[in-house]
Amino acid sequence: MATFILTWDGSESVYPPKEYQGHVAATRRGRAVPLTWSVGSRRGGMSVGDRVFLLRQDSDRAIVGSGWFCVPPGHGSVA
Repeated sequence: MATFILTWDGSESVYPPKEYQGHVAATRRGRAVPLTWSVGSRRGGMSVGDRVFLLRQDSDRAIVGSGWFCVPPGHGSVA
């Protein structure tokens, strides 16, 4: 299993605060939140089941999420 870090620039246009806070609340309750996230121009080396972390860039830089590729990258969601 490989591990990847996907980055987010921290902007509200990419991940609106209301949606982000809703996802935070859901994960606090133990729920998974399936998301679609870009892997940029990368087209290989990623498989279903690989670990993935979401890194928020900007002044509040932090790893804000983690999950696994649940469909082939480039074709759907990360859970």
